[in-house]
Amino acid sequence: MGEEPTRDRIVRVATDLAESDGLSAVTLRAVGSAAGLSRGAPYRHFRDKSDLLAAIAEQGLARIRRAILNSDPSLDPGQRLSAALSAYVATARAEPVVYTLIFSADLATDHHPELVSAGLDAYNTFVDLVDELLHDRDASRSAASKLWAATHGALTLSLAGHGTKEKGLDDIDALLRELALAVLAMPRGT
Repeated sequence: MGEEPTRDRIVRVATDLAESDGLSAVTLRAVGSAAGLSRGAPYRHFRDKSDLLAAIAEQGLARIRRAILNSDPSLDPGQRLSAALSAYVATARAEPVVYTLIFSADLATDHHPELVSAGLDAYNTFVDLVDELLHDRDASRSAASKLWAATHGALTLSLAGHGTKEKGLDDIDALLRELALAVLAMPRGT
């Protein structure tokens, strides 16, 4: 295994810094220093902090996509969908700052087309998985959008400390399994 490319090292170190100290701690100079590079080295790879944050978010979306893809293909499609949703949740919980950044209004996606592309890749991977169950692309896209939004909403509430038992949000995996079954049982076209 070769040496990690400098750009990848910068993004990895920036991700670790964001998770440990928050996004405000992520500056190009601080990341360069923490990566064992000159303080100016990140400027050769990123125009500004926004570019670096977009790269962090892009890699976070790639990890979500891999989590969805890595759901066990030997499971029946319904179990595989539940496993994929659980993997999505676990990935977000492992990196809550990155997850929040991915969906942050602070990143203008019109300035970061690679971030838009990574988001579409993750979402379309999820649609493909749902399509294994429904075998109808339009119905799959409709069901996937509902589940994607519900997953994001439940995770956002949980990460913000609002995933309480009183609200029925203490077990997101169980909630998402129930939602998946309900959405998949909906008549087509709703």
